[in-house]
Amino acid sequence: MISKEYIFTAETFMRLFPARTENFLFLCNLRFADAIQKEWFQNLFESTFTLSISAQDIQNMPNSIEITPARLLLEAGIALTPATVEDDADARAGYAMIRYGWYFRNIIHRLPLALPQECRHFDSRLKALMAEELGVGITCYLMRDHFGYRHIADVSSAIKAEIVTKNEGQSQPDFCALDLDNTALSFIESKGTLSSYAAMIDAAATGKKQLLNVKPTNLLTSPRNFAVSTYFAVNPSKRAKKSTCTILDPDGPPGGSDTPGDADKIIRYSYAKVLRYANQDALAELLIAGKSWNEEISLERPHGSTYLPVGLDPFGNFVLLHRFILELLANNEKHNLAEQLRSINYADTQSSKIVLSNGVALLKG
Repeated sequence: MISKEYIFTAETFMRLFPARTENFLFLCNLRFADAIQKEWFQNLFESTFTLSISAQDIQNMPNSIEITPARLLLEAGIALTPATVEDDADARAGYAMIRYGWYFRNIIHRLPLALPQECRHFDSRLKALMAEELGVGITCYLMRDHFGYRHIADVSSAIKAEIVTKNEGQSQPDFCALDLDNTALSFIESKGTLSSYAAMIDAAATGKKQLLNVKPTNLLTSPRNFAVSTYFAVNPSKRAKKSTCTILDPDGPPGGSDTPGDADKIIRYSYAKVLRYANQDALAELLIAGKSWNEEISLERPHGSTYLPVGLDPFGNFVLLHRFILELLANNEKHNLAEQLRSINYADTQSSKIVLSNGVALLKG
């Protein structure tokens, strides 16, 4: 049964985007959402797993974290969706919830994460891809909820936009993120493995080296940079190592200066990834170009909603943005986004939705 909140959100979506022609696709998604009310799908949102944390040099870091598969897969899906079309012809190739949701079907609430036995028999390349992409979900969750980073963008996009410079011929880290004041840039490398605990440690050491190969062009360099490596245990025995994440926090290279314009670009790339994840490619392009959305969206029509829908994921779950964020991005004037979004954190663990600290939310179908 589809919830009343979901139906209300669907009506809001159609008021927000009256000019869009995808109503038929939307209705198809709505029926699909009704068709997948299976126990394993509900389990993605309702059960949590625990993951051991190894971070000896980081203060106030817990020994384990607790997270739902849906949150992990949402983080991975957004992170793996590029901000611009030229980065990837298939902008939604990273839909993690469709690709990996089934493998979390046996999660037992509040017990350590263990992937099912069939994952052992995957082709080695598929295992490597799965581990890397799930690892990205863990990394982005940690960055938001434990280290306070809200605006996470691809280093590849930042290099193309000349926000970041890279040492020629060297491997770059995956992501860059603004600190809470939106003035300094941190770099983040994510690793994942299904093979062994030792492989996780080796990967973290490699990731630490990659962090030294980039620096901001103008923004300040944050003193905090992260190499995050996750080992995903497959049906482990009692004596085997549990699923574990190790975090290294090395100093980054000095450099850069406080240039708000570059901070704004990072924020635009960060939200463009969200919009493209929600199938709003045109809005993502307008956002990056600094153009208004006035002809694409009718913000004056929905009243009383804190979170407004911007699109759907492939399971018919609504992707939403906080009204303040949506209005700010939609007006898309040459104002200082970094200043207006400084220290704002929307994380809400009590909501019926999954709510991220950057004002993005997911409402289950």
